[in-house]
Amino acid sequence: MPARIPINFDEIIESQKVKSQEIMEEATSLYPKKDMVENIEVEKLLDNPNNRFHKIEGEKWEEFLGSIKEHGIQVPLIVRPVGTNYEIIAGHNRKRGAIESGIVKVPCLVKDIDDVEASVLVAITNSQRENTTEIEWGWAYRNTYELLKRPSGERTDLTCDHEGHRLDDGKKTVDIVAEKYGVGSTTIKRKIRLTYLIKQIYDYCKSKKVNQDVMVELSYLTEETQFKIMSCFMDYEVEITKEFVKVVRSIEKEKDGNVDIDDLYNLCEVKNKNAEKNKLRDKVIKYELPDGILPKNINANNKKQVEEYILKALIYVLENQIEL
Repeated sequence: MPARIPINFDEIIESQKVKSQEIMEEATSLYPKKDMVENIEVEKLLDNPNNRFHKIEGEKWEEFLGSIKEHGIQVPLIVRPVGTNYEIIAGHNRKRGAIESGIVKVPCLVKDIDDVEASVLVAITNSQRENTTEIEWGWAYRNTYELLKRPSGERTDLTCDHEGHRLDDGKKTVDIVAEKYGVGSTTIKRKIRLTYLIKQIYDYCKSKKVNQDVMVELSYLTEETQFKIMSCFMDYEVEITKEFVKVVRSIEKEKDGNVDIDDLYNLCEVKNKNAEKNKLRDKVIKYELPDGILPKNINANNKKQVEEYILKALIYVLENQIEL
C-alpha cells in the first residue's frame, strides 16, 4: 500500500482564509450595508433552499472535516436574519463540518440583504469552488430570475436595489440578471434552459459530451417525453443531434405532448440504420495490385478504371461460380 501523504492543515486553513477574505470583500463591495460577526448556535442556521451547488465529498471532505476538528471554524459563515433564525448564504459545508465535529456555535458574518441579493451572493460565494457545473449555474440564474419576476406589489425589496433605485427601469428581467452576474443575457437564457432537463438526460448528455445547443433543444420537451426518450437512449446507441431532437419535438407537437414510446423507438432504429449505412458508405477499401495483373488497356493510375475492372472481375467470378 502506498504511503499516505500527510495532510498540512495549516495550508488548508490559510487557503480557506484567503478565499473567504476575497468573497467577503466582494460581498461587502456589492452590498455595503452594516454587518457584524456573531457566534451563532448551529441549530439556528437554516440551509438556503436556493443553494443547488454540490457538497464537498470524498477525500476533500475528509481533509476539510479534519481541519475543522483540529482547529475549529476559522472562517465565518455568511448568513442573513430570517425571523429568529439565520439563513446561510455561504458556509453550508462549514455548518455540516461543525455538526459532525460537535461544535455548538460558529462565527457568522450577518448581512441584512433581500431575497434577490441573497440569491446572487449564494452564487458569488460558490464561484471560486472547483467543478461547478453548467446546470448549477443555471439554477442560480433561474432562482434570481424568478425572484425578480414576482409581482412588484408583493415585495418592494425585490424591485429596488440597496440604494432604493428601481431595478427594472424599462429593462427586461433577463438583462437585470445578466448585469448582476456580469455575464451576457444569452448565457443566462441558455443556462436557465438546462434546468428544465431531467437529471438523467442531463447526466447522459454530459457523459456523451453532447453539444449545449442540443441540450437546450432537449429542454423544450416535456418531462414525460424526456423520460421516454431516456429509455430509448439506454437501449440504443443513438447520436443525439439537433436535427434528431427537432424531429422528436415535431412529434410531440403533433400529438399534443402525448408521444408514444414506440414512435421514439422507431425513430432510434431508423437513425441507427442510417448511421450504419453511412459507415459502410464512408468505409474506404484499400488494396494493392501486383505489377502486371491489369490488362494493358487499363491505366493503373486511373482509380475509376481500376475499380470498374475489379468489379467486373468479381461479378464474372460469382456468375461462373469460380472457386478462388
